[in-house]
Parts: sequence; C-alpha cells; structure tokens
Amino acid sequence: MMMRWSFLVLFLGGVLLLGLVVTASMVGRQVQAAQPDGALTPPFNLEDETVIEEGARLFRQNCTFYCHGKEGRQARAPSLRGQQYTPDYLFNKIYNGARAMPAFKLRLSQEKIWKLVAYILSLANEKEN
Repeated sequence: MMMRWSFLVLFLGGVLLLGLVVTASMVGRQVQAAQPDGALTPPFNLEDETVIEEGARLFRQNCTFYCHGKEGRQARAPSLRGQQYTPDYLFNKIYNGARAMPAFKLRLSQEKIWKLVAYILSLANEKEN
C-alpha cells in the first residue's frame, strides 16, 4: 500500500513538473512574438511625406473596411485623430493586435507596419469632425 502512494506521489509530481516546463516555454514564445527583431527602430523618417502617403494608402486598404473610419475617424473602433501615441506603442498594437483588433504581423511586413505608424502619427493634429 505504501508503495502505491509513493508511486502516485512521484507520478503526480512528474506531471506537475512537466506542466510547469510546458507553461514556461509557452510564455517565452509569447514574449518573443511581442518583440520582433529590430522592429522598434523605423527604417525611414516617419515624418517623410512619401512614407505618410504610402501609410495612408495602406490604412485605406487594411483598416477602413470594418473597424476604423476613413482618414482615421471614429467608426467601430475609436478615432485615431487628435491622439498622442508613441511610434513604439502604435507599432506593437498593429504588429501584435489588441482586444478586438487582429494582429497584422502575418499580413504586413514590418516596413508596411511602420508606414501605417507614420500615417497614424500624422493624424495627431487632426480633429474629429
């Protein structure tokens, strides 16, 4: 009888240890996904008019069908106009997604995401009308 209890305790301890190892490895993967290599350094000037225009085109193609209104206006998602965001904040939200917003890391290159960031930053001085 004592042998059975010892075996049961050892078995359950092993299962618990295996569960901890699997959980720790999953957390590590999530952290890696949140920080793409070199992504937090824009590859170009975010105030460049050409980059902002390309970002506006990408915004119309990817962001205005369902969630955001034209020119960053309020629709189902909040307005992006008149907001003060940091470039890193925007990049991470677009790359990884947010509550109801899908992640774009598998849809758009990091360069295209930075162009979206440039466009959204350009809306900081625009008012919601």
